[in-house]
Amino acid sequence: MMTVFRTLFVSTLLILVLMQTTESAKKKKGTKKSDLVERECETCRKIVKGFHEGIKATEKGHFGGGNTAWEERALGSYANSETRFVEITEKLCTSSEHECNRMFEEHEELLETWWKDRQEDENKNFLHQWLCIEEIKVCCPNNTYGSECKECPGGVERPCMGNGKCKGEGTRGGSGKCKCDDGYKGEICEVCKDGFFEETKNKTHVICEKCHEACAHTCWGPSPKDCDECKEGWEESDDEGCQDFDECSDSEANPCETNEYCMNTVGSFKCTGCDYACESCLGDGPDKCIKCKNGFEMVEGECDDIDECEVLNIECAERMSCYNNAGSYYCDCEAGYERHGEECISEETMKMLKEGFDEDEGKEPTKDENGDLIPTVEKSDADGSDAEGLPGDGSNTDSHTFTKDESSTSHEVLTTRPPQQNTENLKVQNIENGESKVNNSHVEL
Repeated sequence: MMTVFRTLFVSTLLILVLMQTTESAKKKKGTKKSDLVERECETCRKIVKGFHEGIKATEKGHFGGGNTAWEERALGSYANSETRFVEITEKLCTSSEHECNRMFEEHEELLETWWKDRQEDENKNFLHQWLCIEEIKVCCPNNTYGSECKECPGGVERPCMGNGKCKGEGTRGGSGKCKCDDGYKGEICEVCKDGFFEETKNKTHVICEKCHEACAHTCWGPSPKDCDECKEGWEESDDEGCQDFDECSDSEANPCETNEYCMNTVGSFKCTGCDYACESCLGDGPDKCIKCKNGFEMVEGECDDIDECEVLNIECAERMSCYNNAGSYYCDCEAGYERHGEECISEETMKMLKEGFDEDEGKEPTKDENGDLIPTVEKSDADGSDAEGLPGDGSNTDSHTFTKDESSTSHEVLTTRPPQQNTENLKVQNIENGESKVNNSHVEL
């Protein structure tokens, strides 16, 4: 018994699914057919419009033989001649407008008939009425729709109460349903949508206006006092209705990050980054800092840059000087010296290297294992360094130790500097526990 019941249930379910699929397919097919009919009406309207334009463009034309009077007597009037008809119809459709060309070829004889027999009845809409509505039957009169040209909802005079458009209006297609303008809804667009209120309403007209921006959904007037409910970001006042809520007013409940400050906007707020000198702030600029970043100090209520070169008496490597920048510092070659590898060498030596010859012997300079040119130098017996202060035989390293006195701190300095004094990749000095150490990034104290 259970088996029979299950079989009947499954069969019924399959039938329902099949019926629903079939109905959906019919609707899609009907929609495609309706769209095709509407396009055919548009094509016919284009042909009519083009024909009117052609009539206007050729109204001062003639046969082109030079003797207009003789031509008129021999060939008849140019105004309704076959020659003029051909000139007009040649420009009705472009070569790429296939539907236009197809319709013209199918109904060229109708246009010729109108040209010969009905042209004198012409007015602004007569050709469209005669050709598209009465003969080809792809269009309908204004504010009607469908195969039978039924009236649109709300009537021919004010379809959709003047607050929308009738789908398929003026064509043999479409559903005739109203597509309402913004702010309206209903079968004939006679009701205001949420967010709008009735400014005027009678039997034939309804005018909907937008609620105040403070209103969440519905209202009964244009002011913030007329809101049924306040939108998020607004709070209700007994006297003024919905008023903007300042989300930034409570400093303890600041909705922004530590390095941002809060700015109130109408119905909301936004977070903006602090000044570069600030670690935290109350607004824009170094004078609005709550706390300064490393490398800056508070001076008379404003975060000023610390000149580490002067304050910390930074010592750089040989032939290098200390240069201050915002929040940090870097070591760079002194005037008269240029960068070569990890050393600062004189401009004269650099010129010699660029020319490709050794200053002393006039020979091609030797190259290191990377293929870079290096000068030939004299080595001292004592420490392996040359007389000019250039790199020696490899006993020099990338760091040098300088001692000012017994109580001073040693500074380990790498003399790496990119061209053009670009400080982004310079090896600069960090001050940690009284020692100056080098790393590959900016230092913020």
